[in-house]
Amino acid sequence: MSSGAAINATITSTDKSGTTCLVYVANGASTGTPCTYPAVGSTPAPVTIAHVNDGVALQYNDGPSAPGGTFSVAGNVPGATTQPTAVTMNDPAAGLGHTTTGSVYPWGGGIVYTASTIYVTQNSATAPLGFTTYSNGAAGASASSVTVAPALTSAPAGGLVIGPDGRLWGTEQNNTTVFAIAATGGTGVATEYGISCGAGTSAGTAGNGTLFGPQTGITTDGTSIYVLCANVAAHTAANNVVTEINPTTGTTTATCTTGHDGNFSNGAIYANGNIYTEEQAGGGANLGGSGGGFFLSIPVGGNLATCASGYSETAIIGTGDGNVVLLSDGNLYSETDQTRFSAALTGATTANPLFDGITDVSPNGGGGLVQDNVLGSHWLFGTASGHDLDMHTAWTGGTNVTPTYLPLNAGSAAAAAGDCEVALNTGGGFGIIQLPDGKLAWSHATAGLDPASHSWICFANL
Repeated sequence: MSSGAAINATITSTDKSGTTCLVYVANGASTGTPCTYPAVGSTPAPVTIAHVNDGVALQYNDGPSAPGGTFSVAGNVPGATTQPTAVTMNDPAAGLGHTTTGSVYPWGGGIVYTASTIYVTQNSATAPLGFTTYSNGAAGASASSVTVAPALTSAPAGGLVIGPDGRLWGTEQNNTTVFAIAATGGTGVATEYGISCGAGTSAGTAGNGTLFGPQTGITTDGTSIYVLCANVAAHTAANNVVTEINPTTGTTTATCTTGHDGNFSNGAIYANGNIYTEEQAGGGANLGGSGGGFFLSIPVGGNLATCASGYSETAIIGTGDGNVVLLSDGNLYSETDQTRFSAALTGATTANPLFDGITDVSPNGGGGLVQDNVLGSHWLFGTASGHDLDMHTAWTGGTNVTPTYLPLNAGSAAAAAGDCEVALNTGGGFGIIQLPDGKLAWSHATAGLDPASHSWICFANL
């Protein structure tokens, strides 16, 4: 057919990510009228190629799409005996970037998302939280600080949860109080609550790889706040204490001493009537010891009195330094210890390949772990020391994928390899979250081992 002859071919795409659409480009033109992106779950509007040598372009909005996914673009020419061959395209590779530098150093890996705002823990008693707005896939240009009154007794250790009362609850470094902050923009009203920590509880010092404590984790069942304390320095279970706080009255309603293999380690999560955490048996590698660790399940279920008699433990391969996270498949994971268990603490499975690109089981991971359940890939994403983001297609039998480095949106900085690495998360925060649109967010260098100029929040655009 001659150039310009009528053809009226229909071009369609199978992409349902909501991040691409089709643009008609007339013969001789280099661009066309920008198209409108479809809703997530819907395919782009088809385009009609009116004449021979007209074209079509794929417009992409830098939004999330399932990593490793593919889609096809096909054409249909009315009356033609041979139809054009469909073209298969890969979803864009995960891009990594970060906000510009904030004013206070992030600390401990605490991070939550609420009301179009991302909050992270910072190493300051007067500005304990950093924040950036996040809406419609776009983050604020920089990380600002929440200045609180009165000031906290100590800077955050890293644990951070949204309480049943809507306030941000967190743990403090080497102190026996927890905080609750009602934040509005750059200001917050802080309230501290005393907790029970057994005699002799202590921790190491910041910046040398030791755990920050004595508080090692904080979680909520939607009614109460639970805080874990331990004698981290002595690696003993004698002072493992769980304290329950009523967030409405601020009163301590119960305490429980539990565990026998070692001190509580990082983090705590609540699910199905249990608190899950780790113990260190003999001290982890980052505490100068070579002992292993134990997953620990502590029953609370509205009655902390059952805690001491009903808990269960199981040994893991690794150091016990890591966080325990519960993913959507109902299993418990520790990225740092490279171990997966069922919620009943059975069926230990070591990650393969290992996280952080290492060849042995050692605590090089950052402790944070999240699974993509928004975009449907079910890939696993972990923070890491020496790597910006560990992307694994599966816990076992998958592959490790390297991210690309991009500016994610207007106002955010282009990242270079190493900009968003995370040292071992020793503060009890979980380090990385998936946002409602599928992107990932985490704070950089949660153990205080990089320059203060790196006080930014990192993002992965899947």
